[in-house]
Amino acid sequence: MSNDVNSLDVLIRSEEISLSAVLDNAYTLQEIRNGNQNLVKYLINDEILVEIVTIALHSTVDETLPVKEQYKYPAMCTEVFSTSSTEITNAVFGSETCMNLILTCLDKPMNSVVASFFCKIAGNLFTRDSKKCVDFLIETPFVSKCIDHLEHGAIGELLFKFVVSPINPELVHVINQWMHDGGLVEGLVSAFSPSKHPQVHYVACYVYSEIVGYFREMLYQSEDKGINCLLEALTSKHNISRIMDSMLQRDQAGFLNESIVAEGMELMEKLLETNTVWQRPSGTIDGDNRVDTWMGGIPESFTQVQGWQPDPE
Repeated sequence: MSNDVNSLDVLIRSEEISLSAVLDNAYTLQEIRNGNQNLVKYLINDEILVEIVTIALHSTVDETLPVKEQYKYPAMCTEVFSTSSTEITNAVFGSETCMNLILTCLDKPMNSVVASFFCKIAGNLFTRDSKKCVDFLIETPFVSKCIDHLEHGAIGELLFKFVVSPINPELVHVINQWMHDGGLVEGLVSAFSPSKHPQVHYVACYVYSEIVGYFREMLYQSEDKGINCLLEALTSKHNISRIMDSMLQRDQAGFLNESIVAEGMELMEKLLETNTVWQRPSGTIDGDNRVDTWMGGIPESFTQVQGWQPDPE
């Protein structure tokens, strides 16, 4: 192993060094994590950094090769940004060219592999420094661009991560307002359309229901019942009615869209399931008098239905 690491150091000092040679070395990622300063210094050179982002997200692959070979270098470049290197993260944030290259990946059609690379890079930047990431993206049409690629589950996971990950209350408010103003709710509601692929219906349902479930759980746990613009919009009568209208819309042959009905029912169940007194922690103080959970169907007793309460104003 030491010989391989030494060969990497020799390669970095060589005048004939190339990025592909560095990426081909089996110990490159390990040495980044180990803090190899010569290697990191080479990688954060602006020209090299731009090349890494370009390979990761904007490569033209040879589709005649096996998939693993097609994406060998894009996958490796993506991993470079997942090594938790502070120097590399700061260099990306400090390069407007790199940040724009990451964002413009959303301007073109992409398959699930490239979508996963994009989400891994964006998600890592957000994890490393949420404020810097949001400060850049909030001035862009990032949210609407993500909605345009909602057929990819990774994009849905990324949107959910942006909403639920921050701990700083001020940043939480900023992100909620940004997502609201950026069209997240409108995009999710509009996704329940017969013109959309069933996979879009599925991802929209997932993101919608998970965000509502998360916010309601936080609401029930918190003593601060402040206004959450994102939760209010997601649970508004107007938007829920629009989704139900889509569920009941029939095509020219008189058939309902099975995908929209299935995902719509899943969402409605989540809305009912998370809007109950017994699911908040304080519900446990009632002891034996606590109302049994009603999960739909015909209730065994009226007391089960009485357990439902609307969200606090």
